[in-house]
Amino acid sequence: MVVLDIKDKLAILKKAVKEIEKRSPSTKKKKSRKEEGGLPGFVTEQGAYFREERYPLNHKHGEIYLRECLEVPQDVLIYVGNDELYQDMDIKKTAFLDTETTGLAGGTGTVAFLIGVGFFTDTHFVLRQYFMPDYPDEHALLNHFKSLMADFSCIVSFNGRTFDLPLIYTRMRMNRLIWEYDDYIHLDLLPGCRRFWRNSLDSCSLKSLEENILNFHRVDDIPGALIPSIYFQYLKDRKFEYLEKVFEHNLYDILSMTTLITKTWEHIEMAEGEDLRGSEFFSLGRIAESRNEIQNAIEYYKKAIKSDKHHLLRQKALERLANIYKQEKDYQSAIPLWEQMKDEFKWDVYPHIELAKYYEHQKKDFPTALDIVKEALELIMERRFISSREAYSRDRALLEKRFSRLTVKAEKKKNTGEKKKAGKSYPENEEPA
Repeated sequence: MVVLDIKDKLAILKKAVKEIEKRSPSTKKKKSRKEEGGLPGFVTEQGAYFREERYPLNHKHGEIYLRECLEVPQDVLIYVGNDELYQDMDIKKTAFLDTETTGLAGGTGTVAFLIGVGFFTDTHFVLRQYFMPDYPDEHALLNHFKSLMADFSCIVSFNGRTFDLPLIYTRMRMNRLIWEYDDYIHLDLLPGCRRFWRNSLDSCSLKSLEENILNFHRVDDIPGALIPSIYFQYLKDRKFEYLEKVFEHNLYDILSMTTLITKTWEHIEMAEGEDLRGSEFFSLGRIAESRNEIQNAIEYYKKAIKSDKHHLLRQKALERLANIYKQEKDYQSAIPLWEQMKDEFKWDVYPHIELAKYYEHQKKDFPTALDIVKEALELIMERRFISSREAYSRDRALLEKRFSRLTVKAEKKKNTGEKKKAGKSYPENEEPA
């Protein structure tokens, strides 16, 4: 029989108490979800957490009233989206969508902890923001969001085609929910804004567009790259005040989408006069040209050339306009532009090549074409020290090939002319016996 002393008995007793505590339910009072999260202004419905901001239609974001978005004509939406599909788009049945996520790279591990949805009613623009206080709340959030989206047939986003919508779709699948965003008419504003303003701005980010196009300036805005870390900090200490700026960031993103649509309408209307920058006329010309609206493209390019003295942009506009005339076989309009480019942009061989092509193929004036190619070869020899090696080698090879071909053609034409003068005529490809 083993006899235990007092120290051994106390050690066994402490161990037993610890085991009992592990098996017993905690006696500590757990905080409710609202007490734990401290979510100001939020309501819960079917387990989903969200809050709403309601703006009157005469609310001004930057320099534009929200109500103006409802008045945008269908042809403007077609211009922005560059697709006839948008003729069926109804802003009153449109959800303006933006997400804030746990990562910016996407993928199955990235979660949308905040989904903002803006939409118009008869009297207000409503902005609902769904929030995920913790990962177990994701299913309820997505399910409630899905129910809301059943009321709409169209979506407007900013870069949503490649990020927001695929991410929500992936999270829906992960939660065994079915939601097909392809069922909606989706207008992603980022490609359209790039078509309109990439020649005017260094960046077509939403912040850049707000400051330079909408004249709206955020105060103490949260950089997008910091948003995931702010959410993770919230998960640790449950201090919602960290997230208030994130919610504001999301809110402004959605408001800016509505006014960007209106601003493109304003630019298209202003293009009827002379009030836009040359870079904006040039962008409208490119859009019109891609839509095969040739006469509109011509007018826009002419205005771009007239209103902007920017060296590179003016050169591009002259080049596009001359190319249109060439395609239309209107050489009488194209030739003066090529000649103008030769005089104005002396280091560019493009107009020399186009003029050489014209005299070679249209006029069959090989000596004139040959003289133009000689001039171009002299030009690239002069600029060989300021051009890249690749550009110099490419241009020289093309010009030398054209020079050789034109030399043969000019010589053959000369011989044919001499034979005709001598009273002898032979087929062009046949020598006398």
